[in-house]
Amino acid sequence: MRELLIGYLLEILEPEEYAYVEEQLQREPSWREALEQIRSELDCLQADPAPLDPPQGLAERTCDQLFSGDSTSFSELNPVSKSNRWRNWSLCDVVATLAMTFSFLLLLGPCLCHLQSESQLSACKDHLREIGKGFSSYSLANAGFYPPLLWEGPLSGPSSRTLTLFEEGHLTDPTVLQCPSATEASLCLDTCPSRDSFLEADEESLKILKRSLGGSYAFSLGYEQEQDEQNPMLSRSQFALVADRPSALEPQLQSRNHGGKGQNVLFEDGHVQFLSDPVLPASAMDHIFLNRIGLQAPGLDEQDSVMAPCDGQFCYPPAIHTISKSQ
Repeated sequence: MRELLIGYLLEILEPEEYAYVEEQLQREPSWREALEQIRSELDCLQADPAPLDPPQGLAERTCDQLFSGDSTSFSELNPVSKSNRWRNWSLCDVVATLAMTFSFLLLLGPCLCHLQSESQLSACKDHLREIGKGFSSYSLANAGFYPPLLWEGPLSGPSSRTLTLFEEGHLTDPTVLQCPSATEASLCLDTCPSRDSFLEADEESLKILKRSLGGSYAFSLGYEQEQDEQNPMLSRSQFALVADRPSALEPQLQSRNHGGKGQNVLFEDGHVQFLSDPVLPASAMDHIFLNRIGLQAPGLDEQDSVMAPCDGQFCYPPAIHTISKSQ
C-alpha cells in the first residue's frame, strides 16, 4: 500500500494503478490516513530554506590571503612518508579499523541483497503488466473474450492461450514470461514456438515447449461454462489472471520465485499486487491456485479464479485429489 501511495503522490503510476488507488481511497479510511501521513512526510522533504548571503568582502579577503607574500609555497612542504604515517598506528588502532570495516561490510551485505530483491520484484511486476496488456489487447480485438482454452490435444491447458497471444501479435517478447528472481528452472526461448512444433513434438519435447510458453508464471484456467463457450474478460479487481508459478515444495503451493515470501499477482483489471499468501485479500477462502472445492482445475463460477503452470505439472501428487483451502 505505501509503495502505491508514494507513486500516486509522485504521479508515476500506471493508469490502471491510479484507478486502483483511487478506488481504495474512496472505500478505505486506512488508505486515506496513510496518504495524508505520506504527503506530510514528503512536504517536509520539499522544504527549501532561503539562501544565505556570504559575508561582505569575503571574496576580496580570500584573494588577498592567496596572493600575499607571507604564504608558504608548496615546494617548502615536506610530504610525510608512508613509514612515518604507519609508525603512529598502534595495534589497537589497526584492530579497531579492521573491526569497523568488517561491521560495515556486514551491514552493507543485507542492504545490497534487499535492493537487488526489490529491483527483481519490481521487474517481475513490469513483466506481468506486459502480459496483462497482451490479454487486454486480445480482448479488445475479440468482443471482450479471453483467448480460447483447449483441454484436449498437444496444446491442452493454459499454453493454448499464451500461444494465441503470440501468434496474433498481442505478445511479442518471450522474455516477459521469465521472473527475474525465479529459482526453479525455467526455459526462455528467443522466439515463440509455432503451433506446428507442438503438433509434431514427442512427449518429452512437448513438456519443454509448454514450459517455454509458461516460463516462471501460472495462468488462469478460467471457469466452467457450457462446452465451447469462452470466458468473457470483465476487468474485475479481485479475479487473478497471472501469478508467479506455484511450488510443489510449499504446503500452500506458495511460489518460490521471490524466496518463498509470496507471489506477484496480475488481476483482470490490470493492476499487480504482491501477496504474501496465495489467498485473495477480499476472501480468506479464495485460493489462487485451487478452486473452491480444493482442486487445481477451472473455477466453479466467474468469481472463482484458479491459475496453473502451462506445462501441466500440477503442484500436488497425482494420488491426492483435493487440498483443503483452510490449511
